[in-house]
Amino acid sequence: MSTIEVCYLIATIAAAAELLTLRISVRQQSPNHMLFFSALLLASCGYFAVSISKTVEEAVLATKLTYISTFLPLFVLFTIAEFCKTRIPRPITYGLTALTIADMVFACSIGYSKLFYREYALGTWKGTSYLFRTYGPLHIIHYILLFFDILFALLIIFRTLRVKRNVSRRSVMFLLFGLCLTMLVYYFERKMHTPFDVVPILYVLFGTIYLGIAIRLQRYDASEAMLTE
Repeated sequence: MSTIEVCYLIATIAAAAELLTLRISVRQQSPNHMLFFSALLLASCGYFAVSISKTVEEAVLATKLTYISTFLPLFVLFTIAEFCKTRIPRPITYGLTALTIADMVFACSIGYSKLFYREYALGTWKGTSYLFRTYGPLHIIHYILLFFDILFALLIIFRTLRVKRNVSRRSVMFLLFGLCLTMLVYYFERKMHTPFDVVPILYVLFGTIYLGIAIRLQRYDASEAMLTE
């Protein structure tokens, strides 16, 4: 097993551990947290499956699974809004959700049409498989969706830091750091055309930040409840 395959395997195990920890340690679980960690686990399995694929058909099927990660920025946005006690207008929520579902549907068309991937082939690098691809015309939706998810998340974070006083600024700064780091790595990956994605591993690290904040908020709520009794 190559080093890259081991990294993806560790990331998958870590994602499973984070989901299990959320289930055990956080009693009042937010639906957004559960959706984020569930999607993270499935996407991590997909990236690991791509790395060990032996045929192009296996790689294509695994790649479709990786596109569940399309939902991660959306769940990140919803979680940030929930934590920052900010209500996202319904048209924005519905619009982003519809675009995310459309992006996933078009990703599932890989192998049946050239709208999302125009061309693809199985490649190997140091014993690890990857899917070499040329993007089709509808892949632009993926970038548009990512742009708006990050834009609205940053607007909520900056507004919270500037206006609100009843939210932990340290936690907000951790969220901002994790979000910016993930997006910077994603940008440089695309600019350098690397065959392997580091972002899924960063998402797992980002998940530990969310998990820590969720556990901290539960302890805070429990302490507050004891003081009011």
